Amino acid sequence: MNNYKLATTAAVALLSPAVYAGYGTIGIGYGGESYAMAGADVARADSGLGASVNPAGLSRIEQGNLGMYGEVFHFTGWEHQDDLGNDQRVTQLTATAFGFGYGQRLSDNLVAGVVMMGQGGIGLEHKDLLTSAGNRDELSTMVGVFRISPSIAWQYSPALSLGASMGLNYSSATQKIFPNTSIAPDQQQPGFPGMKLDGMESWTLSYRLGMLYELNQAVTLGLAYGSKTKIHLDGGDAVVNYEAFDAFGNQRVRYRNAELKGLALPQELVVGASWQVSERWELAAEIVWLDWSKAMAESELRVSDPQTDNQNVQDFAANIVAVTPMKLKDHYPVAIAARYQLDDKSHLMGGISYAKSPLPPENAAPLFAIMTEVHLTAGYSRRLDDKWTMVATTFYIPENEVNYQNKGLPLGNRAREKVEGWDFTFTLERDW
Repeated sequence: MNNYKLATTAAVALLSPAVYAGYGTIGIGYGGESYAMAGADVARADSGLGASVNPAGLSRIEQGNLGMYGEVFHFTGWEHQDDLGNDQRVTQLTATAFGFGYGQRLSDNLVAGVVMMGQGGIGLEHKDLLTSAGNRDELSTMVGVFRISPSIAWQYSPALSLGASMGLNYSSATQKIFPNTSIAPDQQQPGFPGMKLDGMESWTLSYRLGMLYELNQAVTLGLAYGSKTKIHLDGGDAVVNYEAFDAFGNQRVRYRNAELKGLALPQELVVGASWQVSERWELAAEIVWLDWSKAMAESELRVSDPQTDNQNVQDFAANIVAVTPMKLKDHYPVAIAARYQLDDKSHLMGGISYAKSPLPPENAAPLFAIMTEVHLTAGYSRRLDDKWTMVATTFYIPENEVNYQNKGLPLGNRAREKVEGWDFTFTLERDW
């Protein structure tokens, strides 16, 4: 009977890295010029939106600033291939996001603000994958992290500004791991029970500290530190498909309690500089340390309280604990960018960011296989009048792929994931 418990635990463990997928691709910026400059913005923050990267940037607001952006990301290619002959793009190819930032001067040297925006998340669906059971079934994940951050900045001197923000983070996750598939155990393998996980949520706190220092009239240095954001998802339930498991009553069993621990957004340290080379040209650069090795070492999924009278489920699968190693490496994104003034109202911007994926290939899975490495960005800004500014931005993620051995899913032994995509963002800002 232990084989049944092992089979259930192995299948449930697959949920952990997949839930994490959206948290692996932290955004490179916060819309507008931040995206256009490839995220090289820690020394350039000067708006309500910019407080999400460096809250000290609020000190550059003259009286008030309001910024809003809408974002559309489209996967031109996120494809899964495997030994069974599957060669399929994700069904959900387009994702949307938005952000809001506000800053208001309170006194000569004090500015307060608030930012609301998504901090990570992704929706991926494979709705018609062929499994080793001979049927077609769905593999999907929907996750997201949304943050509200009240912020404050203090202009200590004409050259030095300090800032801080407190983040209230809401996270949610749902997932389907071939919920209509059930493979009976035998002497060679423990079987596979498909499942559906729903309704897990989390509320957590985080903080961010920032500094801006004007070295001279042309060069500004920026520094920001963000705390680790723990994400303990609970309050959900799970449905496990035991229809091929004779000892478990050939039924689907609902578990009333599901929680996931061990996920987090990493602590980070950002260092950068902005250099006004001439009247028309500005250059910016930054490097980031993301402490993924401590944020995502392993996850633990706990499923309990099965709603069934089957005694074998009660005895051997009533409280399932699955620990999944992820062992991410620390991440060091680097960005460089330039801004050119076309005339007294318009600017062109462009840049590149790069960071080698921190995900070891041996820990890949169909919904947790690619972490983007290169972003190529471009943007155009125009002052519409004395109050309003618009920014149109795009960035391209070149194709990246990973080959790996599939672990646990009924999709054959070897698999490959490929990803490529475009992002389009439109931002409006108002000053007063």
